Amino acid sequence: MRSFSQRTAQITARWRGLSFGVRAEDTATQVRKTVQVNAGVWIMIGTVLIFNGLFALIGNEALILSGLWQWPVLLVAPLVWWLNAQRYTRAARWALILLAMVDCLLAVAGGQGTASMVHVYFLLFAVLTPILFAVEEWPATLILVTTNLAIFLGLELLQWPPHPAMALLDPFTKKLLIQSMVVSSVLVLIMMSLLTEIAAADNENRLIRLADTDPLTGLPNRRQFRQALEAEMSRMTREGGSLVLGVFDLDHFKRVNDEWGHDAGDQALVHIAKVVQHQLRAYDLVARTGGEEFVLLLPQTDLAEAQAVVERIRHAVMSAPFSYGEQSRVITVSVGLALVTDAALMDQRLRQADEAMYQAKHEGRNRVCCAP
Repeated sequence: MRSFSQRTAQITARWRGLSFGVRAEDTATQVRKTVQVNAGVWIMIGTVLIFNGLFALIGNEALILSGLWQWPVLLVAPLVWWLNAQRYTRAARWALILLAMVDCLLAVAGGQGTASMVHVYFLLFAVLTPILFAVEEWPATLILVTTNLAIFLGLELLQWPPHPAMALLDPFTKKLLIQSMVVSSVLVLIMMSLLTEIAAADNENRLIRLADTDPLTGLPNRRQFRQALEAEMSRMTREGGSLVLGVFDLDHFKRVNDEWGHDAGDQALVHIAKVVQHQLRAYDLVARTGGEEFVLLLPQTDLAEAQAVVERIRHAVMSAPFSYGEQSRVITVSVGLALVTDAALMDQRLRQADEAMYQAKHEGRNRVCCAP
């Protein structure tokens, strides 16, 4: 379970690494739009630079000139990142689309005309606009989609004359140039679509974490614990073996809340959760089921092994005093364990582990008791 959470966190970290300007309180839609716009700038800059290199390789005066005309757009493009970073996200979306449109017009007017089919990018912009803009921004979306379609149709019908040097291109190079324009526009669309899919997956992972994770400690919650328990029940039914269930509770935890306040109590729970996690084996699971109560799932384990693990946890908690401000106090735990050898008795043994935990409290706390 912990490895799944770590993988999810890594995916999210990589996704959010693209998203300078994103804040923790942003909704999934806001994160997606910010990342799409930031990535869109990178794609636009990369596309212009790649085509400039291609034009230099071909050595045609008209192509080189049209590439040079596009450089002012590259110099202005970082403004979009700044707008996103300053939280002017709607302005950033407008700036990206308008800069892309200007860039394409400069390529047309700078020498290529419509001979290279560079104006096919206006179709791309018409498709990308609904992706970049939010649903509630439909008037802007409609305006930009209509404008880009109109520009493409106008250029296609009227045919902007290219620089005379374009006539010097041999038929093969000209055909290759046209194909590269079409293919590159499709690739850009694919990349932006992939970003949308990544955003959807990130949002889904976020919802899964919210449903399965205790928001305070970051541990699995009761729901995720039950899922893990059912999986172990299925495994035991197929393969046999045993596992140990544990229930532990913080001793005298009410005193922390009463004397230091509930914020201290929350921080104490986070502290204990971290200490316990560091003592578990890779395949063990600890979950918070409410208040100061936690449960343990120790798969493929006999009672002796479980006692060794839990005693290590108990000593670690006792040896790591909780500090709050300038104050510090030792917190201890009382633990109940129950060995499970029959999957059909899983719930019964969990209740008995809970009873064993209360027995540990009655016997003086800060100890481990095992159910019969």
